[in-house]
Amino acid sequence: MPQIRSLRVLVLLACLAPLAATAQAPQDPAAPAPPRVVAPPTPAELAIDAAIAKLKAIPSVAATLNQSVEMLGQSFQVDGRYLKAPGNKTLTFMTVSGLGDASGAMQQVSDGRVFHDYRKIFAGERCDRLELGPIYKRLDSPDCDPDLRNEVISQLGYTGPETLLVGLRKALLFDQMGEETLDGREVLRIGGRWKDYDALTGPGQPPFQPTMPLPSYVPDKATVYIGKVDGWPYKLVLEGRTPSILEQKKDDRPIGPDGKPIGMKAQPKAVGEKPTKITMTYKDVKIGIAVDPREFAFQPGPQVSTVDGTEQLVAQLDRIIADRAAAKRAEAAKAGDAIPGGLTAPTPPGSEPAPPPGTFRSTAPPPK
Repeated sequence: MPQIRSLRVLVLLACLAPLAATAQAPQDPAAPAPPRVVAPPTPAELAIDAAIAKLKAIPSVAATLNQSVEMLGQSFQVDGRYLKAPGNKTLTFMTVSGLGDASGAMQQVSDGRVFHDYRKIFAGERCDRLELGPIYKRLDSPDCDPDLRNEVISQLGYTGPETLLVGLRKALLFDQMGEETLDGREVLRIGGRWKDYDALTGPGQPPFQPTMPLPSYVPDKATVYIGKVDGWPYKLVLEGRTPSILEQKKDDRPIGPDGKPIGMKAQPKAVGEKPTKITMTYKDVKIGIAVDPREFAFQPGPQVSTVDGTEQLVAQLDRIIADRAAAKRAEAAKAGDAIPGGLTAPTPPGSEPAPPPGTFRSTAPPPK
């Protein structure tokens, strides 16, 4: 279980998806989540929002990226590159090394027409494919509200600096901010802790409880270093916490039918055992550079298992757009059939409500 959860942390919370992330469809509003109180954004969160807006406005960029991971007594490295060009062209390529015989590679690439999400884990290869034309056609329809459009675009599967900040902004509460210099560049140092515990849990796994401290293999806090001028997240550090002495001595053996612990009690872990630490850095960031269109050409080999999810995603989008449009019409009807612009629809003849007792109402025709 810890190994599965640690991979989930690396994939979803670092927003890199080197081994197992797939394109996601938007949530179906048929079963809306219970309402929750939303606190106003902190100054640190507003700074992240401003950085996201700057990243969206960047037309083209080329960068290399590196990620070092210390987790569960193992250390490994993730190396890759990121490219972006006008016309929805993006490329993220990463390889994993340092895990002995284990190896992995991921390539997410869009040429503006088709999005491919290719993954190779050990000897297995898989590629998910999406036709972008039908998807964007639905997202550009008048019935598609901007919130749904942004949600779908952010969940199509793209990885990169914008997705990184959007994911962190949603999952963490950032309430610390300062200024410093990183590699000769002025940056904002922004820190926070996890608030969305659901993002830490994979399918079929029991959720973490917000009232309990996270185990040391799960990053408990994050620090991101954002360029003051360009908004680029040049460095991200995710760190777990060191368990207290009482936690290290806790007896976590399973209980048998007789009510007694099964097996021998494990020795307490050494005090000061290293918690998880994930460090990601972007280097050689070149904003506004011309990128060769051939960089975004990709064709999976015949031996690769390829799954096209376009039809399924489009059908789900059609249903969600229709449901949300119907919900808006129902809300307008409850509001009294108001006509946009502040006018009210006239009452049909003969359907006026009866006046209260003792009230005089003239039946004379109106004056000409």
